Amino acid sequence: MIVYRRTKRVGLQDWQDLASQARQAQADLAELMKELDRAGDRLETRVDAKMQQLRQAVAEAEKKMGQFRGVADDLSEAGGKRPLRIGPGRGGEVAELSRQGLDPVEIARRTHLNVGEVELLLSLRRSKPTAKPEEVEQE
Repeated sequence: MIVYRRTKRVGLQDWQDLASQARQAQADLAELMKELDRAGDRLETRVDAKMQQLRQAVAEAEKKMGQFRGVADDLSEAGGKRPLRIGPGRGGEVAELSRQGLDPVEIARRTHLNVGEVELLLSLRRSKPTAKPEEVEQE
């Protein structure tokens, strides 16, 4: 039995077409790699920004937890009643923040006093406008 094999002749033009297609595919792949690099850079920037926000949020949470621990310690030491934390120097600090235009709530937040303590210090200052800060604080 005789088997005939059919062969396709590949001419020069066919090789040139294949080479051109390969070069185009290579260029397309190179452009795709560049785009992937740019997308990776954009994602890295976004992740870095989110990580920074997360670090700030964790730091703020840790700060607030420390404040809550301090209040809890104060309460446990005072038998469940929170002691006044108005001491020397606090009246001047509160008065200065009030002169800067801050309201009692913001002053309380910044000085870690409660709003009632801030209002007490401010009312003491208003009741004795000629008194020195040290005199008001000691009363």
